[in-house]
Amino acid sequence: MDRRVMSERAARTLLAMMQGVTEDGTAKAAAIPGYPVAGKTGTAQKVTGGRYDPSRYLSSFVGIVPADAPRLVIAVMIDEPQGIHYGGVVAAPAFKAIAETALRYLGVAPTQPLVAKNRAARHSERRTAEAEGDGPGIDEPAAILATEAGATDEGVLGEPDEARGESVQAAEGFVLLPDFTGMGMGQAIRAAHRAGVEVLPSGSGLAVTQTPKPGTVPTGTVCRVSFQRAGG
Repeated sequence: MDRRVMSERAARTLLAMMQGVTEDGTAKAAAIPGYPVAGKTGTAQKVTGGRYDPSRYLSSFVGIVPADAPRLVIAVMIDEPQGIHYGGVVAAPAFKAIAETALRYLGVAPTQPLVAKNRAARHSERRTAEAEGDGPGIDEPAAILATEAGATDEGVLGEPDEARGESVQAAEGFVLLPDFTGMGMGQAIRAAHRAGVEVLPSGSGLAVTQTPKPGTVPTGTVCRVSFQRAGG
């Protein structure tokens, strides 16, 4: 018997946020011309002798396509990739190759203008070459936590861009982590996506602390941000 695990509104918000991962987030290499793709990257250190092993990783990408009318859910997991180990670099391209072939086989027509998406794909390839990676650490479903904590559709998708949240390429493979202090949860998530990092939120209200601190970090870094309501 089927059982709903989250509200329709939360599911729509989550799916929209996951589209940001492939459009302006950590998995641009998973973008498919003509099709909206929603997804989530993962880069997890494996454990050796009870400790995280910096030389062994499990890299992954799970994608949904077309995101506006899902036909496929594809999970790609790369066990102990050699060299670059970020999920957005090693797993996302494999997802794209599999999904493109499957979409053609199923006869699923594109739902977005191909010219615009091709331009985005070229931008994706350039950015991938400039800054490969979606960040070390263990990814968690930050989008779900944000939605269930009360981030609204408007708060996540409709807020104006702010200068301190814009993506700035500090050096090859690095970006500038924004100062999330004082931001609402949806605002912080948008700023993080633009900057090429991810937010793992806790609490509700406005951001009061973050780890790591603002500054230069590897592309796709997961930043833990604590939110607190006024007077809380």
